[in-house]
Amino acid sequence: MIDTRKIQSEFEEKVVQVNRVSKKTKGGNKIGFSVLVVVGDKKGKVGVGLGGAPDVSSAVKKAVSYAKKHMIIVPMHKKTIPHEVFVKRGAAQVLIKPAPPGTGVIAGGAVRAVVEAAGIRDVVSKTRHQMCMRLWKHSKNYMRFISVMTKHMKLPKLVQTTKKRLGRGHGSGRVKTSGRGTKGQNARGHVRMGFEGGQLPLTKRLPFLRGKKRNKSLVDKPKLLFIGSLDQFPANAIIDKAFLMKHNIITSVTTRVKVVGKAKLEHVYTVHIPCSKQSVIAITKAGGKVIQ
Repeated sequence: MIDTRKIQSEFEEKVVQVNRVSKKTKGGNKIGFSVLVVVGDKKGKVGVGLGGAPDVSSAVKKAVSYAKKHMIIVPMHKKTIPHEVFVKRGAAQVLIKPAPPGTGVIAGGAVRAVVEAAGIRDVVSKTRHQMCMRLWKHSKNYMRFISVMTKHMKLPKLVQTTKKRLGRGHGSGRVKTSGRGTKGQNARGHVRMGFEGGQLPLTKRLPFLRGKKRNKSLVDKPKLLFIGSLDQFPANAIIDKAFLMKHNIITSVTTRVKVVGKAKLEHVYTVHIPCSKQSVIAITKAGGKVIQ
């Protein structure tokens, strides 16, 4: 049902659909009407409104009032739209394309109502999932969707084409193994260092070190020097690696040495090698110093 009338000689109203609704109440069924209206000035302004009331005329007034308060401006190029628009909202999908002069409005009911109210004369439209449009609730959402779609229109100088990012899976539309493919070692761009084609890495194929402690660290452990053996050195001696090499305790300056143990010293020493906590206490009690 489409009714056309002039409103204040500025806007044109189109009643797209009238639906009779009823509500169960204590006193019986309460009857009402829900009206869907499109309002436009045929100069690029259009609005969609939905109104409900016990009678049709009151529902139309509510819908018109709502539509006039929520009008949008549709960019136009002469008598058509500036570019192609495709929008998906919910279950509805609509495609609108510009057309040369003289084509006319090639569109369905809901699209035609909005496009003609906006003043577009040449346009081609295609809708999908039209079975949903037969239901009233979908028709309301569809009209709102048409309004949202017109908001996506921009003037030609503002239109920017963005490249759509596609993946490499089955849903990309580029076949299962297009591009670099989804299988094999080269599917992700490059082969990492040390990759041997999927077999066990060389570091794991090497045998373990034999013996009780076969997984011990390759770093040499420090040579332990018991703190009680320091009394064999003269008092007030400066004990460092050069001093220990002189007394044939170590053979190289690179050898790691550590003083450990807990004992009472008789002489005072200045130690320049690492010491344990108990060794530091014993050396300081004797009056010496530990410089690490």
